[in-house]
Amino acid sequence: MWPTTVCLGEVSGLDIENAKLIYKAQLKTDLQGSAYLEMWVRVDGGQYFSRGVNDQLQGKSEWKAIQTPFMFKKGQKPDKVTLNVVINGTGTVWVTISYFERVIVVQKTAAKLRSWLCLS
Repeated sequence: MWPTTVCLGEVSGLDIENAKLIYKAQLKTDLQGSAYLEMWVRVDGGQYFSRGVNDQLQGKSEWKAIQTPFMFKKGQKPDKVTLNVVINGTGTVWVTISYFERVIVVQKTAAKLRSWLCLS
């Protein structure tokens, strides 16, 4: 059985470079399988992705925050970011409170700035 990908939204016009963009969401599952977040990023005509396979939910779970990061190098600015949930198996996935967190890299130290984006 192939995974099912559900698009939760697309975002353009993000002013970010030389930073880590973290896609976070709260998920609850009742699955025979697993679910994780996926972020596709279009930069300079190329498509790149980040999959949160190390932070996935399996089976039946209560609400839990999961995430997947993407690192932008200096000079890389996204044209578009697509936010997905990938479901491997059958059942139900509930999603709430999807947002981004931007971590700016400054001389090997990180300062966190939260940019909230509600996708409800």
